[in-house]
Amino acid sequence: MLSGKTAIVTGAAGDLGNAMAVHLAKNGAQVIMWDVKPLNEAHQHIANVQEYNGTVQYREIDVRDRDAVDNAISDIETLDIVCSNAGIVDAQPFLEVTLDNWKNHLDINLTGCFNVCQSAARKMVADNTQGRIILTSSWVGSIPWPEITPYTVSKAGVNMLTKQMARELSPYGIRVNAIA
Repeated sequence: MLSGKTAIVTGAAGDLGNAMAVHLAKNGAQVIMWDVKPLNEAHQHIANVQEYNGTVQYREIDVRDRDAVDNAISDIETLDIVCSNAGIVDAQPFLEVTLDNWKNHLDINLTGCFNVCQSAARKMVADNTQGRIILTSSWVGSIPWPEITPYTVSKAGVNMLTKQMARELSPYGIRVNAIA
């Protein structure tokens, strides 16, 4: 079904991202796994994907680093699918949320999505690829939940980013959705 398609999955050495990468590989896609984990900590996750498709690539990429994202995407010959999944949740009651915690959530969960998605969309448009971009959101992006304020706010931002991208990229044949 996805034979001949190339997909990037961010946060691919985590539970959700690895499940996405496995699913894509099972369906024939060439999977490029991105995560901040060093290669020696990602071996099992890579092996899970290689079980279904031996042409897996792993890159240690921090989605907060726009130059690294742009360079990694420019190295890819064709790009058809992006699963922008990298994210964190670090619970703290609202009155105890530190500025570092707040910034870290927004930098990884929202700005990281923006970096990956804009860079990927630019490549898809330049290559005239009618691609698919899927962002990982959460139901708490719409419904507040105690002790995870930075996370809920970042996911609300992901929801609006998804809608904005879908609206602006549809004329190029690029479909954008979020899963929660």
